[in-house]
Amino acid sequence: MYSKILVATDGSELSVRALRTAAYLAKAEKSAVVVVTVTSSMMSVGYSAIGDAAVEMIAVEAEAATDHAKALLEAARAVLDSEGVDADYVHVRDHEPADGIIKTATDTGPDLIIMGSHGRRGIQRLLLGSEASHVLTLSKVPVLIVK
Repeated sequence: MYSKILVATDGSELSVRALRTAAYLAKAEKSAVVVVTVTSSMMSVGYSAIGDAAVEMIAVEAEAATDHAKALLEAARAVLDSEGVDADYVHVRDHEPADGIIKTATDTGPDLIIMGSHGRRGIQRLLLGSEASHVLTLSKVPVLIVK
């Protein structure tokens, strides 16, 4: 049913649940797995006329984001390795999470996207947004939300 599964991780406990769900389905369906993590940066905000100090600060922030993404993907690899599942690992830079997940889905062609949702409601959802909701809205393939 699913030949390729894309699973998103942000390092949260919900992401670990999503990874374990992806592992379970991948083993049952003999599916390929792609794990994605997404980092945004100040560069993606669109700064143009900024001084040298700000440019240096942005470079440091981008390097920290890359290091954090590597750590997230290594943690995801440990979870999937413990489940006996091989995967490809992708870091999407300079995107908002939902947009990076959709970009990776477009690039890799999964049959299913799996991700966690923090289940924010009310004012929290209004202020913080819902990446899961955004992915659900934009995705051309089924999305499995893990809580």
